[in-house]
Amino acid sequence: MHRTPIAELGDWHAASPGMMPAGFIFHMSRCGSTLISQMLAALPQTVVISEASPIDWLARTTRVSEPVRSQWLRWMVSALGQRRSGTENRYFIKFDSPTVMALPFIRRVFPSVPWVFAFRNPGASSLT
Repeated sequence: MHRTPIAELGDWHAASPGMMPAGFIFHMSRCGSTLISQMLAALPQTVVISEASPIDWLARTTRVSEPVRSQWLRWMVSALGQRRSGTENRYFIKFDSPTVMALPFIRRVFPSVPWVFAFRNPGASSLT
């Protein structure tokens, strides 16, 4: 297993800031959010990070103060948002479903990033 100390992400961010996210995807389980992220990832100019444990942990943990957590989350999002081939110009993050509870914190860290919440209508039936 490869491990990187969080301070190195700060150095990496300073040397090579990743793309700013173009959007965040929050969701309720079993609603089609994986399809959304896969459709976005099919575009060659798009990077999609789907349910990355380090991002979700940083968004939800209470073990670290909010100012420190905010900085670490920016660094992690930057590290994962690097261009792969050099042609990418859009970056989306799909969070794990429980991370929607951290939406207020994430909005404070990334106030200008648009977001969506995908859910399935529980009253609609696919079997008619």
